[in-house]
Amino acid sequence: MKHPSPPRHLLFLPGLLAGLFVSHAPAQTSTQTVLSRQVVEAGDHKIIFERVTPPVREPGPAQTTAAEVAAETSAEPEPEMLLLSCTVHQGEMTEVRWQTARGEFTVWSSINFHLLGPVDRFEHEGWAWRLSYGIGDEAELLPALTAFRALPQPGSGAVWYHVAQAPAGAVAEDYAGVHALHRYFEANRAELETRHAQRLAENAARAVQRAANPPVKQDTVIRFWPVQSALHLGTSTEGKEAGQ
Repeated sequence: MKHPSPPRHLLFLPGLLAGLFVSHAPAQTSTQTVLSRQVVEAGDHKIIFERVTPPVREPGPAQTTAAEVAAETSAEPEPEMLLLSCTVHQGEMTEVRWQTARGEFTVWSSINFHLLGPVDRFEHEGWAWRLSYGIGDEAELLPALTAFRALPQPGSGAVWYHVAQAPAGAVAEDYAGVHALHRYFEANRAELETRHAQRLAENAARAVQRAANPPVKQDTVIRFWPVQSALHLGTSTEGKEAGQ
C-alpha cells in the first residue's frame, strides 16, 4: 500500500488444567453448588479449596449469517500496525526505533511519547494506523540529548530527525507511519497534553490513597469439580479431578 511521502524538509542527516478457576477476591456466590470446602492458612491470607458441581455449558454463539459476513468484508480495510521502541530522554525528546522489510530505522523526535499514552489508533490524510510501542525513560544527560538540542528546533511544531544511516534500499514509505504520527500529534497536541496532565494527577492521588490505606491481601479461592475420565471403559467409574 502506497503512503503519502513525508515532506523532504523533515528529513535531517545524522499449563494450568482446563477449567481451573482461581480467584484472589473473597469467596463469591456462584451458580455452582459447593460440595466440600477446605481452608488453608497462608500467613496474611487464606487459600480456600472448594469442590463444586460441574458448570453448565452456556449455549454457543449464534452462527454468523451471510449478510453479516458480507457487511464485515465490505468494511474499511484494517489499519496498518506501527510498532515502535521508544526511549524518552529527560522528558524532552524521544529516540524512536522501528523495523521494516528494509531493516531498522532510528530517528529523534521532538515529542515526549508519554503524551501519546491514550493513542492506539490514528489517521492522517485518509490513511489509518494502529499504534503499539514500548517505552522507557533516560534521566541522564546523554550525548544524544545534547546533539538533539543543537539541531534547529521547530518551536511548537512536532518534527523528527533522521540521525542514523538508513538501511540500504530505504524508501519514503518506511517513514510514513512515523511522519503521520507527528502530524496527528500536532493536530491534537492540546488535548493530549491535557489528558496526560490528568493521568499524572490521578496517579499521584491514587498513590496517596494507597499509602494512607494499604490494601489488605485478599483470600485466594480455588474451585474444582470431578469429571469422568475420557478413557474410562465399560462400567469403570475411574475419574479425575478437574479444575477451573
